[in-house]
Parts: sequence; structure tokens; C-alpha cells
Amino acid sequence: MSITVSLSIWTVINFFLLFFVLKHFLFDPVTKFMDERNKKIHDGLEEGKNAQQNKALKEKEFQSNLEAATEKSTQILAESANKDNRRYNQIISEAQKEVEGNYTKARQNVNDIKTATIADVNANRMVLVSELLGKIISDPNAVVFQQEKIACTVTDIIPL
Repeated sequence: MSITVSLSIWTVINFFLLFFVLKHFLFDPVTKFMDERNKKIHDGLEEGKNAQQNKALKEKEFQSNLEAATEKSTQILAESANKDNRRYNQIISEAQKEVEGNYTKARQNVNDIKTATIADVNANRMVLVSELLGKIISDPNAVVFQQEKIACTVTDIIPL
């Protein structure tokens, strides 16, 4: 076996031909596949970082909204308590005014009845005195007792 120039040329040609065929059908597709895979991995990592950043941002936003809602609910409860207290005080005030008005009317009614009773007693005083004197005269033994009774009765009924 001898090495000839033509065999060497054909070997080099076959080598380059095989190299170009392998490069075209094997190396380029594998390189392209690896580049795409690296790109997908890189994109996935970027999406993961973005998702983490969005998650952190959403958590901060949620926390902020939660604090705002808590503050607003506290404010609403405080306003409601104030309204309830104002309404309670208003009801108590109205009830006190009503009680005072009823008390004043009752006092006036008592005074009216007292005045009417005194006027009735004054109008009938002579009749009462004459009836008492008639009883005293009809029972001479009870004169002292009747006088004390008359004095107490008259002073109780008619203030001097």
C-alpha cells in the first residue's frame, strides 16, 4: 500500500466534504439547538426574577391596601361610635326634657288641686265649723277633745 498524491487529495477532499456535511447537518443544528436551549433557560431565569419582583411588589401593595383598609375600618368604627354616642346623648337629653316637663306638669297639677282644695275648704269653712260646733254642743263631755281635734283639723287644712 502506497500513498499516492491522488489518494491524499481524495482523502483531503473527503475530509472537507465530510466536515461540511457534518457541519451543515450535525454541528449547526446541535449548536442552534444548544443556543435556543440556553436562550430558553436564560428567559426562564429572567421570568423567574421578574415574577419574584412582581410578587414582592404585589405583597407590598397588598400590605399597603390592608393597612389602608384597617385604618379606614377603624375610622368607620370610630365615626359610628361617635354617632351612637351623639344619638345616645340626644335621646337622654330628650328624655330628661320630657321628664322635666312631666314633673313640671305634675307639680302644677298638684298645686292646682291644692289651690282648689283650699278654695273648697274656704268656701265650706262656715258649714264645717257650724257642724263641728253642733257636735260639740250636743256632747258637752267631749268639748276639750273636740276643741283639740278642731284646732288640729283646721290648721292641717288651712295654713295660718
